[in-house]
Amino acid sequence: GSLSRESSPVSSTPVAERPARRQPSEADSEMPPMRARKRRGAADSVTATYAYGEDAADPPATGKPKPKTLCEIFAHLQGDTGPNELQLWNSAMRRTVSRAEREGKEVHDALMTRGLDGRLADGSMLVKSSLGYPESSSLSYLEHPSLIQMMLGLAAANGDHVTEEDMRERISLQMQRESESSAARAPTALPSRPEASTLLSRFDAAATEDPLAGQSEVPALARLLGEARCEVSSDFLHGDVRCLAAAGPALVLAGATGYKHREPWAKRFAPKAIEPRSLAECAAAALVGAAEPASLEACASALSGSASGSVLEQMTQYFEVEESYTASDPAAVKTLFSSSVRSAAVDPHSGLTWLGEACGRRFKAFDAEGRCCYTLDSPSTDALAVAAHHGARVLVAPGGAGKLAFWNTASLDARTGGVRQYRGEGPWRERVLTLQVLEGSEEADVLSFSDAEGVCWLEEVEGKVDVTRGEAPHATRTVEAGEHANSFSAICDVGDGKLALAANGRSRGDGTLNAEVIAVFDVAAGRTSRLFGHVPAPGGYIRQVNALSSAPELAGTLASGCSDGTVKIWDVRARRPTHTLLGLEDSRTEGIAAVALVAGGGGGWPFVFSSSPDAAIKLWDLRASGRCLYELATGNARVDSLVWHSESRTLLAVAERGEAPRSGGWGGDSDEEPEDEDWDAWPTDARHREDDFGVRWDLPHSGSSVVLQYRFKGSPAQPSRTMKSYFSKGNESVAKWRSIGEAYACRR
Repeated sequence: GSLSRESSPVSSTPVAERPARRQPSEADSEMPPMRARKRRGAADSVTATYAYGEDAADPPATGKPKPKTLCEIFAHLQGDTGPNELQLWNSAMRRTVSRAEREGKEVHDALMTRGLDGRLADGSMLVKSSLGYPESSSLSYLEHPSLIQMMLGLAAANGDHVTEEDMRERISLQMQRESESSAARAPTALPSRPEASTLLSRFDAAATEDPLAGQSEVPALARLLGEARCEVSSDFLHGDVRCLAAAGPALVLAGATGYKHREPWAKRFAPKAIEPRSLAECAAAALVGAAEPASLEACASALSGSASGSVLEQMTQYFEVEESYTASDPAAVKTLFSSSVRSAAVDPHSGLTWLGEACGRRFKAFDAEGRCCYTLDSPSTDALAVAAHHGARVLVAPGGAGKLAFWNTASLDARTGGVRQYRGEGPWRERVLTLQVLEGSEEADVLSFSDAEGVCWLEEVEGKVDVTRGEAPHATRTVEAGEHANSFSAICDVGDGKLALAANGRSRGDGTLNAEVIAVFDVAAGRTSRLFGHVPAPGGYIRQVNALSSAPELAGTLASGCSDGTVKIWDVRARRPTHTLLGLEDSRTEGIAAVALVAGGGGGWPFVFSSSPDAAIKLWDLRASGRCLYELATGNARVDSLVWHSESRTLLAVAERGEAPRSGGWGGDSDEEPEDEDWDAWPTDARHREDDFGVRWDLPHSGSSVVLQYRFKGSPAQPSRTMKSYFSKGNESVAKWRSIGEAYACRR
């Protein structure tokens, strides 16, 4: 870190004034790692003790001066600390928690306080957005007659005899104060946007300067991203999307469908070029098909905004959704998983799509026609990544607690492909089971009927589930050792032969120790380093890194979204964060679910998209000190996954539009729907007002996931402001769009 001890806000307490450290007892070894404990104070109150509290032991002495301030601790952790770095981190967090409690603060506030140079203790620049609403805290429910009578009774019991009129006046005064406080925290956006920007964008008022100003040569993609030049579409899918993967020209959505979302479901996105008709379109199509990507980008940048550039843009690829396989129709396609899909990955070199079985331990590879080519037997299917190692392509999956499993794609056993099922004959109690190989080799190892039945969520194994056992890992490597070793929920290739790993915050009961710490594993050296900076969780709570993202053009750079409400950008080689992005002051209540790192061309031009608890997608410019440029509307849907598809210049998001009361919501003691309920009204859980964006867009409630596509292009079409769907607002009718596709169609 770059802060001095004097400038650190949490290091002002002299060492001599610190309370004596409690010595660990034998009972500590039997205590769970995360929980809330009672601590007696002046008011005999109960406070939450962090996971790194009384159980955390100090690291063994090394003969070097012991780091004391947060800045010194982070500087020490970002160096070569050896095997005791986790102990040092836990011990430091214990002292930080103790000091924050004495000062009446939270550890989150302590770690998120800037020094004199604008940096946090971990050395990163804190970048805040002025967009986004704080969490709503309306007190209107206090006006309910039954609650007023209850408060009058409590006041009388305490000797405060007030009338109902006085109580209503008190409530009104408190509501007015809350309204004024909320208005002071309201987002500040620029009154206008660049000419070609989509109406579904809102630019941050803090970014007063043009992000592209002063640049002699601006890459085409950087200009499109910086000015929000995109077209937006939304599609509801008949299923619950749980994973999203993209690489090369392919993109795959996968998840669950059917009864209680137990059956597997997947769709493949295939790029498709527009059919050229005119001579200019034929010439542009030939250029797109033959030119190198760098030459094509330079040509698009030079022609941006012109008629020729528009024709060239039309010849670029776009996504067309086509279903490639599903377990609900095994006669047509033979995936035959025993349960829903938990993870997915795409190998651009082979064109194969890899899917992981949620209930079981198998990965399957499918080609473009939906045929199963390989089956892997993995200790865990929580995550899968395709990485490069010494010129070879390897598949990487969690290998159990603290381990990774590897397969060399060039040495996979093709005999594990195909489909094998058990079929029965005769009465049920005397049924004779026969293994049938419907497709593929007869030499592949299979699961016994009892093994398949033990992991199956479907009603019957017979005739419904493929029982190929799969190929065991070619190699297993230990990342972390010991009883506190974590399993991994996300794997990301960050280049240089290194893998970034996020721990599963729920792998051990109610919370996992150090789940906010990112592990970096050097495959060739077999060595593990760690990235410290995300805020730990109070005891008994879940804190974990939800998403990791990297870009091939930005080797050594990693983006992470955490449940502490921040996005951190890491220099993996230096083992330190460069930026800490904070969209909402209260976002730690829900956290960041998804991030997507994007290289804007040229010398990198790094950008990152991030989800937000206030139902929006934010774009951050990571050059220099960083800043939030704008946010994109999502139709009031909460984003769960983000993927940037570079070939089509498209940001894809998987979101959900939950059911929420509208026009006053549910009230009273009755379980029946109110007569004045208007399900077309603006939802009460929406964190954006009707006119925050240029177009009112509110997706309807659906039990299925929605896929949002933001296609960035030089001359994007704009949605229509003239809307057809209306909802009541007082005595007037206000229009809005339910389907953003209709808004674009109406404009055309």
